Amino acid sequence: AHLANHRRSFEEELVLAADKASAHKEHVRGQHDLLLRQWALGEAKGLFAQTFKSWFQLVVKEKQRKRNAANIHKACLQWVEGKTKGLKHSCFSAWHHEAKTEALHRQRDEDLDKVKGEAERRLEERLSELDHIKVGTRKAIETAVAKWKNGSAKGMEAMCFRAMKENCVQCRAKKAKRNSVEMCVKKFLLGQ
Repeated sequence: AHLANHRRSFEEELVLAADKASAHKEHVRGQHDLLLRQWALGEAKGLFAQTFKSWFQLVVKEKQRKRNAANIHKACLQWVEGKTKGLKHSCFSAWHHEAKTEALHRQRDEDLDKVKGEAERRLEERLSELDHIKVGTRKAIETAVAKWKNGSAKGMEAMCFRAMKENCVQCRAKKAKRNSVEMCVKKFLLGQ
């Protein structure tokens, strides 16, 4: 009896260790996928893709968990109340839950429609404001072009060089980010 008890506890510890190793392996694989996606697609796209993938996996697991819980609930009701009565009770409970969920969805849709209408109204107001600003901006651009045409080339030259300098700074920053991610991936793959 003592040997069987010791063997059972050892098997339980072994199962726990295997679960822990599996969870760690899954976490490392997720981190590895994230780094590779960030490096391959750029930081923002990689992060978005990994977030979407993780969300999808969570939804699949949640759906499976709910299905298992419903099956357990159905089996318990059938065991307690008998097969037919338990099945009826389980069916009624599922219908009741579905009706509540659908009512919540309808309420959410109504709330979203209200928010959407308010957002569209504010958007229209902002667009009308931008139209007024656009008229003023167009006049400023026409004035700048007229000055440039009439010989104020020095100002236009300065604007061109400033735009070129800003573009170079942005390119350097993107390259530095990409190099940083690449170095992190290499360190990760080498185990440092």
